Amino acid sequence: MVTSQQPPQTERIFAAIDRLMEQRAAEPGGLEQLVRTRLVRVPELSNQFFNVYRGDFQPPSPFKQLEVRKSLDRDPDRGMIILEISDSVCVESDAVLAQFGTKPALAPPSSRQPPGSPVYYTYDKPWGKLSLAISRGSPECLRRAVIDWHT
Repeated sequence: MVTSQQPPQTERIFAAIDRLMEQRAAEPGGLEQLVRTRLVRVPELSNQFFNVYRGDFQPPSPFKQLEVRKSLDRDPDRGMIILEISDSVCVESDAVLAQFGTKPALAPPSSRQPPGSPVYYTYDKPWGKLSLAISRGSPECLRRAVIDWHT
């Protein structure tokens, strides 16, 4: 945990990521309460393997969108949560490293990805991994948190 005082938006973003990691296997209704947005199933993205739910946030929220991918019958203990951060907020990479750890695995964009694609800081967890997308340039800002679990 960070011991220095963070701006309120930064604290709110870090708290949401922590809560989503803790409650990652919750049903969409439970996740809605954690981040205060309504999740709706997206039929065109859902398939026989997983259901996709999305919810959008309104300003002044520091979040842009939440996407939840819930695995179906074959492997119900797998899933993914993608929390998009609003472009109007910048949680700098130094704060991310101080909060989540200073030695993440780095996943830079490949040459096939579009220009401006983020670098991912990836943290292995017993239940899966947390990947944090950091924009390139100045300042380097947190743009997305991906919680990918298998247990």
